[in-house]
Formats: sequence, structure tokens, C-alpha cells
Amino acid sequence: MCKLQKAVVELLWIGGQQKDILSSSSSDFAGEAFLDFSANELNYWESDILWHLTKYENVDNPLVVWDIVAALLAFKQSAPKYTDHILVKWLSVTFLGSYTGLYIGEVLTCIPENFSKITSRQLHLFNIICRRVILSDVKAEEMNCKVNLGGQAVTKAE
Repeated sequence: MCKLQKAVVELLWIGGQQKDILSSSSSDFAGEAFLDFSANELNYWESDILWHLTKYENVDNPLVVWDIVAALLAFKQSAPKYTDHILVKWLSVTFLGSYTGLYIGEVLTCIPENFSKITSRQLHLFNIICRRVILSDVKAEEMNCKVNLGGQAVTKAE
């Protein structure tokens, strides 16, 4: 079994498992249950995904994030607010130093100020999450052909 398959099985197997690592997860979704998941199961998934994202920041761990991307994309299709909540929490803690409670767009605009403090591994992970999860609905041509200058989108000259 290749590393990617092993990582997917590991994440999906333990993702819904009930374990006591919830000290860092929030109760923002405590009263809500959707996607046939209870609020506790959503907290377990949140905790698990955040733990895996944090684990990959260590250079000694192999960087296999496609299992996390697949889980986030699956949640994003049915529960985009839940996915945004997880991403805001990870981005805030990783790039801004603490959970801010801001919206995803607000957090993303604050991150460039901290680029000098970001490791290349964190930047790589950030790039993958942005392109594959956050911007998953944007076509690649649109993403690569437009440049944002002062809030005004400008198409590159061909």
C-alpha cells in the first residue's frame, strides 16, 4: 500500500472515531448536526483534521495532504460553513498565532503580512489547501489569468 493510500485509510478510519483529543476543538457546532453526523462526530472530525494539518508542519513527517483535501472537499460540498470553520481555525492558529474568529476572507487577507514568519513547508501546505479546497470552484484558467491590483481584477495581456 502506498503512503497516500495508507494516509487516506488512516484519516478516514480515525476521522469518525471517538477519542479524547477534543481539548482544542470548539463547540461552535455543538448545537448543530448535519450530514448525518452528530455534533460530537463533527467535533471529532474537526479535531482530527486540525491534528493532521499540524502534524504535517514537522519536516520529519511525510507531506501527504491529499487525504485531508479529500475530507475537506467532501465536507465543503454539503457543509461549506463547517469547512470554512475548520480552515479559519487552522489558518488563524498557524499563520496569525491564535484563533481569531474572523471569516475566511478576512483571515486570508491577514496572512500575507506574516509571510516572513512562515516556513516553506507551511507555505506549501497553504498553497495546496488554497488551490484545492478554498478555490476549488474557481477554474484554473481564471485563477492563473487574472491579477488583482488594488481590488480591481486585471486580465494578463496575451
